[in-house]
Amino acid sequence: MNQLQQTKPQTEQIAKSNWLSQDEKKIIKAQFFPPNATDMDMIYCMKVAETFNLNPILKQIFFVERSANIDGRWITKIEPLAGRDSFLTLAHRSGKFAGIDSDCAIKQTAVLQDGEWVTKNELVATAKVYRTDNDRPFCAEVEYSEYVQRTKDGSITKFWRDKPKTMLKKVAESQALRKAFDISGLYSVDEVGDDEPKKTKIAPKIETKTAQNLNELLSSSEKPSISVGAKNSQTEKTEYIEAAPLEVEIATVKENLTVEPMPHDLLQSELVKRGASEVEAENLVERLSIDEAMAYLDDPNSIDALLENLKD
Repeated sequence: MNQLQQTKPQTEQIAKSNWLSQDEKKIIKAQFFPPNATDMDMIYCMKVAETFNLNPILKQIFFVERSANIDGRWITKIEPLAGRDSFLTLAHRSGKFAGIDSDCAIKQTAVLQDGEWVTKNELVATAKVYRTDNDRPFCAEVEYSEYVQRTKDGSITKFWRDKPKTMLKKVAESQALRKAFDISGLYSVDEVGDDEPKKTKIAPKIETKTAQNLNELLSSSEKPSISVGAKNSQTEKTEYIEAAPLEVEIATVKENLTVEPMPHDLLQSELVKRGASEVEAENLVERLSIDEAMAYLDDPNSIDALLENLKD
């Protein structure tokens, strides 16, 4: 009787949530999770998405299967990952976003080689994010060799091969945006990758009972507590750890979970096709939120008007 009395308020609270409808949650459960996602995986990922108010259907957040080496054991888990555009959306929502600058250049960097530090030429991206309530920018600098993504056979992935400067700037911008707006516990797909792992690992799979919909999952299972700005939380049985790009491999994701270009990238490509330079297009789209970028993509005539304003 006491258990029922304790569970009822949680169920009522979930039923009153306006974040996503029950139908939307059913769609997300069926279409946006890897096939072996457990109930706890879905609860955890959805709570992170709700905490940041990011919608998987709008591609503001992705749920990706990953393998991590924890104390000598390979553990498979589902991680919530965002994109650079997702962090831009959070920055715009704050009302304190004052702009972002980023650039790529060849620089001399230090590298440890045969036990000695030597210098070498490296492609380096820097990003600066400005807030209306702070005089100094929040900066990030990243090196190509640390973040370039590779496929299972070791070759560089298509986007990193064709657009290395764009991809590296995305990483730098993501890190600078997280610093500027205190976004923790959520990382970018550009930082940790979204391709097959370099090595094939067999990870344990936790079998759990599948519920009818996500509302039932949230009301019937133990929920990990999550707070904004905090690292991933833990329960007694399941441990969620902060993503570490240098120690974590990405597991294969089913076809319909392939990360597609974000609205800002698509809009930037459309502007370039219409005659804008890469720099002009990038500077223009980075001022827009995801919703604004999608609105332009839905109306091709508005893209032409946007380009005319750029020329003026």
